[in-house]
Amino acid sequence: MRSLRRVTCAAAVLLLALMTAACAPNRSTMTQSSGLSSITLSEARAYQNDVLFDLISFVPTDVVTGGMSGPIDRMHAMTCDWSERPAEKLTGSAEEIFLPGGYDVEVASDISVDALFDEVQAAYAERPGWEVSSTGESRERVVALVSPEGYTFYLESYTPTATTLRVSASSFSPCFSAPTGFDRFETY
Repeated sequence: MRSLRRVTCAAAVLLLALMTAACAPNRSTMTQSSGLSSITLSEARAYQNDVLFDLISFVPTDVVTGGMSGPIDRMHAMTCDWSERPAEKLTGSAEEIFLPGGYDVEVASDISVDALFDEVQAAYAERPGWEVSSTGESRERVVALVSPEGYTFYLESYTPTATTLRVSASSFSPCFSAPTGFDRFETY
């Protein structure tokens, strides 16, 4: 039983790492055509958390069985080139950064993920300047949203155990200049 629990935990950690790597937008989509975004860390966090909260609010409260009570308050910012030079990510320059975010809820396993994601996709497609796309089907579906300001959001579901279904919203700010005193080991 213990070894099954360890394997399950290891698989969950690996899945989260793979989802984060796969979902992180590439650097060219994170910078605006005029260069780096002029946002601040607090503006990035506030905007992302507002949209993450909105995305999860599409999940009917009567089917939520657990998970997070709100978006992640603070996370480490990452350098915009972290995937281009991973061996140097702890020692390289931190001049251009982006801020990730997330919000996950556990839901009843019998909900229609497709209906939920269709509703989100339709609502955001009506918002001026938003780019909306979707890949996969049913519980392997991922909805990608890009705001007019260059923030990228992903909505997806996954099953960490045989009886658990999670709806996950993740976000990535556009690249912006690291503020004076920025410390990559602090959370923002």
